[in-house]
Amino acid sequence: MEWSESGSRGRIRDLTSAGSGFVTFLSVAQQARLDFLPISWHQGLQLLGEGVTTEVSQSIINLERSFAFKRKSSRTNETDARVLNALCTEILVLRHPPIQEDPHIVDVLGISWEPSTAGEAWPVLVLPSAEFGALDRFLSRREGRQSSFRDKLKLCSNVIRALQKLHACGVVHGDLKPQNVLVYKDSSLGYDAKVADVGFSCFSGSGSNKVYPPKSAPWFAPEWHHRGFSMEKAKLLDIFSLGMLCLWVIMEHALQNSSDAGLNVLTNQPTWAADMKSNSTTDILSQWKEQKALPEQMVHVIECLEDATVGEKSELVLFFNRTLQHNPTKREADIFKLTEDITVCGFSNLGKFERYDTVTVPTHKTFRLAAAIPQLSLTSYQVRLSILRALESVFKSPNSETIPHCCQSCSESMAFQLALSFHLGFGGYRDESRAKEWLRRSSRGVQDLEREIDGLREYLFDLRYTGEFERLKHDGFIHIIDFAEQYGQPDMYHRFEGAFNTEVDASSQILGESHIVTIQLKMALASIYKGRLHSTEAARLEKEIIDSLSCIEEVANPLVLTIILRLGSTYCQMGKYQEALELQTDALQRTRALFGDGHPTTLNARGVVASTLWAQGKWEEAELHFLQLVKESESIGGISHPDTIVFRANLAMAQKQMGKLKEAEALERDTASRCLQTFGPDSIATCRVGSNLAQTYLKQGQFRKAEEWLKSLRSCRDEPLASIHPDKLRLFNDLGVAYLGQRRFPEAQDILKSTARAQEESMGLNHADTIATFLNLAEVYYDEGNHDMADSLIKELAERCSENRKEAGLVNSSLDIRVATKLATLLNRRGLWSEAEKLQVEILSTRRETMGSNHPRTMEAMACLCETLGCQKKYEQADELDLSLSLESLNKLQNDDAVILKPLSNLGWAYIEENELDRAQRLLEKVWSAAKHILGPEHLLTGTALGNLASAYALKGMSQEAYVAYLALIEIRIRSLGLDNQSTQTALANFRYFCNCVGYNADSALNNLQR
Repeated sequence: MEWSESGSRGRIRDLTSAGSGFVTFLSVAQQARLDFLPISWHQGLQLLGEGVTTEVSQSIINLERSFAFKRKSSRTNETDARVLNALCTEILVLRHPPIQEDPHIVDVLGISWEPSTAGEAWPVLVLPSAEFGALDRFLSRREGRQSSFRDKLKLCSNVIRALQKLHACGVVHGDLKPQNVLVYKDSSLGYDAKVADVGFSCFSGSGSNKVYPPKSAPWFAPEWHHRGFSMEKAKLLDIFSLGMLCLWVIMEHALQNSSDAGLNVLTNQPTWAADMKSNSTTDILSQWKEQKALPEQMVHVIECLEDATVGEKSELVLFFNRTLQHNPTKREADIFKLTEDITVCGFSNLGKFERYDTVTVPTHKTFRLAAAIPQLSLTSYQVRLSILRALESVFKSPNSETIPHCCQSCSESMAFQLALSFHLGFGGYRDESRAKEWLRRSSRGVQDLEREIDGLREYLFDLRYTGEFERLKHDGFIHIIDFAEQYGQPDMYHRFEGAFNTEVDASSQILGESHIVTIQLKMALASIYKGRLHSTEAARLEKEIIDSLSCIEEVANPLVLTIILRLGSTYCQMGKYQEALELQTDALQRTRALFGDGHPTTLNARGVVASTLWAQGKWEEAELHFLQLVKESESIGGISHPDTIVFRANLAMAQKQMGKLKEAEALERDTASRCLQTFGPDSIATCRVGSNLAQTYLKQGQFRKAEEWLKSLRSCRDEPLASIHPDKLRLFNDLGVAYLGQRRFPEAQDILKSTARAQEESMGLNHADTIATFLNLAEVYYDEGNHDMADSLIKELAERCSENRKEAGLVNSSLDIRVATKLATLLNRRGLWSEAEKLQVEILSTRRETMGSNHPRTMEAMACLCETLGCQKKYEQADELDLSLSLESLNKLQNDDAVILKPLSNLGWAYIEENELDRAQRLLEKVWSAAKHILGPEHLLTGTALGNLASAYALKGMSQEAYVAYLALIEIRIRSLGLDNQSTQTALANFRYFCNCVGYNADSALNNLQR
């Protein structure tokens, strides 16, 4: 909702003057002792309520413990300075001790950030989340509709109590309405209301003589105008809005719970809307206010309350007569006298408050950077850059000695913060000459700078927060966001890498290698290296961190264990699975000893180990781990907890690799639904789970179903653009494959081309995602008959990947091994055997090194290379691989791994064409036997192998064996596909030709078969 310009004038006019709003905000937050939290708001969060300049959205930590984020609304017309002003007001009011202690006014827990790709960040207030959302949403939910009349009276009394406390502290709320009241569970499983959104408040200590409240219909008082009000008259506006809100609650209850006879009391009134169904309660209230009929009509509303006592009805009439008078002079001006003589409704127990100290604006608007750096080092880089830019901008020009409209001491303080920034490389800019110049302007010396840095050095190995956030973090319910991972796009990784290097170098030199700031910056830089697939550099940094922390007892420090787990994940990315597993298993044992087996931190460590087992190809073990993790995580945080969602998604991935496609599909469908509810439609987590489900559909050949699912995702409804996160671009790639599977070539070509262009622009030509999309495009060209285009594109991709692998090797290159396997298959398909062989040799070597010789993926690589060698008539080398793929090892494969048999069957036919009949017979007998054992006799691949084997027997003169094989194939084809199927007819034609060649009676044999 947006307010008119006249209703949005400043509340605290001197807070954000002269463009210093961002620095002033930091100063106010710091003086209020608010933490700068390493958690993030994102667009997928469920909307709770909305103010003029800000929106409140909920972030689910779990079902019982969560936060809400209050951020700048995308729909506001307010300037940045106005929004910052409102945020400052919110902090000053809510952190005022008497108000902060009040159970019916929402508290501010800290400051979070909303980073942008433009290199900026916007502050976001972190609040306790409301289980039931804003009051208007609560009353529209089942719980609200079913709540009793006295439950709703209690909510009204909570709001009255909150407004009494605000007025007692000299604060006018200014925008009281249902959207600004949040509903929580109370200790007795009932409901509590808390007043929120005081950004438009004004207070007597603000230095402003006028109050300019917004005009929120229908809640604003009749006397509202845009010229502003004195504090005393503004309190009367609050009184009227309070009455309107409470009457709205009572009316909602009456409409939902009264009988037809009771409602007739209302509908028979001449001023009541003729058609109840076509008018909302707020519309009706607005009409009554305009007609000056509120006191009269509220009596009728109260009369139809069938579950209210006579005493309650009488007291409600008294309360509303004191609040809803059209003439403000007839309203009760004293908030404490509103509830006098009102005992039955439960209002009288609110008591009379003392007159508290009023809220005031801080005299000096200074921000001390050194005190904030430890927490800011764990936030997004854009936050630090935004602070540096804000500090510079307050001086208006580089040569300004003072800040306009600011006292000398504040100007000198800001200059000193800039000197410290440039000395420490804060925000990625280290410049000693500028540091000296700003130090001169601050009228302070080098000794002062050293003293400030000495204070910063007191932060050692740990970083603690205050209040609820620290408790949840300690209990394992909060995982610090890896902001580097949120950058997503490689061009952003590249842009920020230099800045992080500057910050890391400066912090290492000035604060030391083991200082918490250095460690956190190195962790972020390591994440950037991993995002750019520079795993070796990431591992180097993570080893440095572990070495620097060797001076403390490792088993007792969670930070050390976190770094060890991260290093293990880096090794996993490098293909060093065994080393990764050894590190992670050791860290898991220490985590268990520190936190216990059921602690969320331990569960996540177990999840890291399970993921490495999955990457290593130990899918059965990974599945068992994830099954247990899902069960335990559900019992701790609930089925919709983010950790549970991740474990369920990973479980489905393990099941897919084991061929359990139906189980994986059902699990992914449910997980996708929960992910949508928890993270929202625009989150990266929703995209990833959505892509997993789409690929499961594609793997089962359900191309239409995959298309429908992808189009239902909001992230897949627009055009693929370079500015879109890489995970969202993968959805478009999946959609192209779905079109290809349906042979809708023009649509597949269009979406894959635009996706490849976007990926090329944002991630580069050599990124695995870009290459994968181009490979799918090559398949489109091939399947639609444009072989020249397909060959040209495949050759270009092969050359590009060859150069990339020469520099880094297959494992450390950006070419994902699965993408490399697909490229080799396409090269083979187009007869480019030499190029295919080179790539397949690397793939096989990597598979053997990382997974072992008997792993299904290694066997698949052996089979593909065997086919390529055979097609080049390198028979001895092919024989060596063929013989190593024993029938015993093939029979151990799962259903989904039987894809290994396809290249071997293809090679068998190639041997037949080259008259290598002994080789063909040996290979095809093995393939047929394995396919029959794994897939069953009626599977298409089993039948193809049997048909090829029959041809090999016939050409070798083994007539009886060929005769039996052909008849067996025909019988299977008729039973599984029917007599008229093309494959059945081909098998019949081949049998008749064979019988004609050897003098057998085909008709007699077929008649016997039919009988």
